[in-house]
Amino acid sequence: MKKKSVIAILFTVAVLMTSCGQKPVENTKDNTIIANTENQIEDGTEVAEKIESTESEEINTEGVEIQNTEYEAGVAEEGGFLVQIVEQSESYKADDGREVLTSVQSYPKLSAKENAKAAEVINADIESMQADDEASIEENVTVAKEDYAFRMQEVTNDTEAMMLPYPYQIQITSVVTRNDKKVFSFAMDSYAFLGGAHGNGGTTGYNYDAVTGKRLKLEELSEDSAAWKEKILSFVKEQCESDAYKERLYEDYETYLEDAVFAENNWYFDENGILISCSPYSIGCYASGSINFEIPYETLRTYGLNENYLLEE
Repeated sequence: MKKKSVIAILFTVAVLMTSCGQKPVENTKDNTIIANTENQIEDGTEVAEKIESTESEEINTEGVEIQNTEYEAGVAEEGGFLVQIVEQSESYKADDGREVLTSVQSYPKLSAKENAKAAEVINADIESMQADDEASIEENVTVAKEDYAFRMQEVTNDTEAMMLPYPYQIQITSVVTRNDKKVFSFAMDSYAFLGGAHGNGGTTGYNYDAVTGKRLKLEELSEDSAAWKEKILSFVKEQCESDAYKERLYEDYETYLEDAVFAENNWYFDENGILISCSPYSIGCYASGSINFEIPYETLRTYGLNENYLLEE
């Protein structure tokens, strides 16, 4: 039976994914504009009132339990959107009741009084990626059930059954990293364990023009795209030569560096600048995890970043 409930509480957050690899590496820097506290929001933001509402409905979907949780967070800066992080958790079970896959997904939902059109455009884009993620999860549920049934045919006792590598796990956690009248950005930390020796994880970023709602691309943030990309790549190469990075990189990492740096959705704006997150295996081995490079706004200004996206002082 599938159960669905919605609970709205104050939230702030905790931001690819799929096959095999590694658990997402947590950011070592505080990149969140909206910070998680018991009842307060940092950076002088007014606290959003706690909203309490619950509703439940029975849906005839055997073997699935779903819980939706809505959190409301205040606007981080004047001119920014009101953001809700909507979380949905699901548990899928085999015919014998054994849990074979669990998923937890969270996505931002925007509203605005002054720029409702942009919020609508961004919400539509986020809903589209959520639909793609849910379709992928459904495919993995089918695989998990089939794999579990096959493995159960091979076990001879309860102890062996208990040792089967289940449940599979999928986690998608969204974090707002910038929210002002120029830019809305969020990062998505993802992790998936679908059997094998270990899971796979990484970070993707989604950035929008807060006026138009248009999704932004890294290579299009400057009028001189060629010079902009060359300077960013030069900055990253210089970082790679430092001791902090050398031991984490493949010996021939430069062969893959440009593709890794300018891979789609591997960057986001935060309060410090632009953070580029190269996924595991792209320029380093699994044990190296995600390899991040952050370029400060002051440097980005000299590189030719469009003034429409600079952080206001």
